[in-house]
Parts: sequence; structure tokens; C-alpha cells
Amino acid sequence: MAGKQIINAKQTKGFMVDPDELVVIGLDTKDGEEHPLYDASIKKPLNETTVQNFMLNGVLQDVTCRKNGDRLEVVLGRDRTRHAREAKKQLLAKGIKEFMIPVKVKRYGSDLEMRLALRSENYHRRVIDKIAMAKDMVADQKIGASDEDLMVAYKLPSVQVVKKTLSYLDLDKEVQGSIQSGDISATEALRLVGLSREEQKVVLKKRVVEKAVRKAAKAAGDMPKKAPDKDYVRAVANWPHMRPDVKAGILWAIGDISSDEAECPIVGFGIALKDAKQIQKPKTVAEKSVKAPKAPATVQKNKKATKTEKSEPAASTRPW
Repeated sequence: MAGKQIINAKQTKGFMVDPDELVVIGLDTKDGEEHPLYDASIKKPLNETTVQNFMLNGVLQDVTCRKNGDRLEVVLGRDRTRHAREAKKQLLAKGIKEFMIPVKVKRYGSDLEMRLALRSENYHRRVIDKIAMAKDMVADQKIGASDEDLMVAYKLPSVQVVKKTLSYLDLDKEVQGSIQSGDISATEALRLVGLSREEQKVVLKKRVVEKAVRKAAKAAGDMPKKAPDKDYVRAVANWPHMRPDVKAGILWAIGDISSDEAECPIVGFGIALKDAKQIQKPKTVAEKSVKAPKAPATVQKNKKATKTEKSEPAASTRPW
């Protein structure tokens, strides 16, 4: 008697394959960004925790591939494949003879369909890098993706957000790099889109100096109540993570180096110091939590009628 299927549902076909037999485009081939299956994630370092997990539990989620002649090319699951290869390597060193991973082979109607499937998996769970996303969108548009296609694949709320994301590529390369390094927020950088490239650089340098001054003051435990002196500014310039060009601009502004030694004097430095003058010491958590009780209406009425109580502070201003 034929065995009965365990549940009443459609059964799909899968295969157990050696991860070294799969082809990851760009990693196992010389293809670059022009290939529809290339993804920059192949350059990321491996996560040893994931490797150890695969060694213990195996790879639980299928790797989706397409058949290309005799090759199985990875469409979804590059990271799983890379980590599985390392897990296999370490298991072989311990005497384990075989390590296989689940693979599903799928036919795609077009390169665009395949590419959008790749984007959908990556951008539905990856930490968003706005610049990288915009570049991926442009690459997808070159093979026929519409704004609506991009909206769905990248899990964006509207076509307007797609256009907004693409506008990051209108920013100067230096501004784009500052977004990726965290020197300036993506939202703040987007306000520079209408400026010329040179104007964008000037505003960027001003923002970086302002941020450095505030961060150094906060790290010192006290925000400056007056414009900082040269020693304070010099300490900001020598902050370990300060960009070299910004450091040169700060030192030039206080006269430590000449204009010949500075790559680019910072136009907005004086504004940054002026802003620092207005910064006040932040309240402690205890001070913020203390709220004076409001006196009842009858008490307030009696106080108005009594001359001796006029000199006392109102109940709302008392610290208790």
C-alpha cells in the first residue's frame, strides 16, 4: 500500500546540494554590477555566530537557484550559501564528511522578475542604506523596472518615496559618503538637493563642525555657556574620529596652521561657535521630573486678598 502524504497540501520539490556546487555571481564569477544576479552583500564579512549555528542546526531555509546550463546560480540566499561553505569547511576539519543545504530551483520569466525577487528579500529585512538603495533602484530601472515595481520590491509606502530615494543621487559624492558614514543624517542631507555641489560641500562642513563641537561638549559632561577658547576648540579638532579635512579647517580657523597647510578652510566655522555660545547645560533627569503642584483655586483667591502673602512666591514656582 502506498504511503499516505503526511498533510493534505501541495508538495514542492527540493534538493540537498553541496554549497560549493552552487554559483554565487560576483563571488564565483568575474561578473560585476551589470549582471542581474550581482549583489554587493557578497562583500560583507561572515558572521561567526551564523556559521556556528549552521554547524549545529544545518541550513533550515532553502536557497533559491535558477538553472543556467549545468550551473545552479543563486538567486536568493547568497549569505546562507557563503556561511554554509564556511560551516562545511570547519566541519570537514573535525572529520564530518558531508554537509548539504536545501535548494529550490525556480524558473523566472525575465531578468527583471528575478532581480525584483532579489531586492524584495534583501530590503524587507536589511538595514537600509539610502545611497545603496538608490543605486540599486537605478540598476533595476535599466532593465525595465517601473516606479510601482520599485515601490513593491523595496517595501516603500508610495511612488513619491521612490522618487525621493532616487534624489539622493543628486547629492555630491562627498555628501553621499557622509550619509553612509553617519556624519550627517539622510533627512538633513536631502535638504541640500536644490543646492549646487560646491554649496552642498560648504553646508556639509558647517554641519560636521557643529556636530563635533556639540558631541565633544557632551562627552566632557558640560555644555559650554560661552564661546569656547582655543584649547577647547583644539581638543575638538583632535577628536579621534574627526575627518582630516574638517580637522585642518578647525585648526586653520584658530590660527594653528596656515591656509597653505589646510585643505579647505571651513566657511561656517564661526557660525558653529556662535551656536555653541547659546548652548545651555541640560537639566538632569531629577530636575526634569520635578513639577511644582498647582495650588487650589480657593488658596490662590485668598492669597490675592492677603497683603502679607504677596511677597511670597506663587505656589507654581516653588521647588517642592
